[in-house]
Amino acid sequence: MIDTNVRSVKRTDSGATILTKATEKLGSLCNHCGIQRACDHYARIDAIQRVAKITAPVTRCGLYQYPIHFTSAVGLDTPGFNTTRLGEAWSKRIRVGDSIALLNHDKQLIDSARVSQVAVTPLTVEGLLLYAKFNHMLINQPMSDEDAAARLLKILRNNYGKLVFERSATVTVIVF
Repeated sequence: MIDTNVRSVKRTDSGATILTKATEKLGSLCNHCGIQRACDHYARIDAIQRVAKITAPVTRCGLYQYPIHFTSAVGLDTPGFNTTRLGEAWSKRIRVGDSIALLNHDKQLIDSARVSQVAVTPLTVEGLLLYAKFNHMLINQPMSDEDAAARLLKILRNNYGKLVFERSATVTVIVF
């Protein structure tokens, strides 16, 4: 299973992705990669490790895809959808043009999608007006911008829980 805790996965100035020294005990960067099971390199490394009975952790990769876990796959097949994540952490992890692995509720790869925009906005109805109608959960539902923003706030509160939601002031919107 893919480990979606990517707090210690970092991008270098050269564009490669690495595990920080603090997480070397977590093993291979492949454990945190969204395309793990669909990666030819992973398959080769895994086969070599099994045959040679060795451990060869990957600590740097130029093909790495951040995994984003979705509790519901609704709307992920609609062009131009977005997803929202509390806080600003995702805005610091990813860039426009990155391929992101979309994982279902079982943390299995559904698809990969290219990021077309990353925005940080206040966690308010006003902050979400531009984005809420295109959220994957709401994109196929006819409603006003205001209704969509209010609905998205309720979805976020339910998904993250009251305490986490109320401690957050911003949300990162990732547009695909």
